[in-house]
Amino acid sequence: MVYLSKKTASLPANATTTVDAEFEPTGGISVSFKSAATPSNVSVNIKDARGMTIASSFQPDTEGRYVFSTLPPGACNVSVGAVLDGTTVSEQLAGVRVEDFKITQAEVELR
Repeated sequence: MVYLSKKTASLPANATTTVDAEFEPTGGISVSFKSAATPSNVSVNIKDARGMTIASSFQPDTEGRYVFSTLPPGACNVSVGAVLDGTTVSEQLAGVRVEDFKITQAEVELR
């Protein structure tokens, strides 16, 4: 699969124009969980090397993964907060590599 970032341009109604588009390659991270019980109230944040949040999600896909598919290449930190068996837990994965045209699999163990 190839993931590309997108940018939008507004045009007036009934206008005709030529657009020279340049696509920027991007990659992504797919976050899944390893735990004895199913977590609830999950939040997943992706932070860049400076600690700035560049993506976040509270909704998993149909397979229970949190997929971020338009991230810039480089090292990221994955931060997860959840409720597990009635207890609030948090975990972090440091240095997860995002590469062009690739989804990096990251499994977080919640305890």
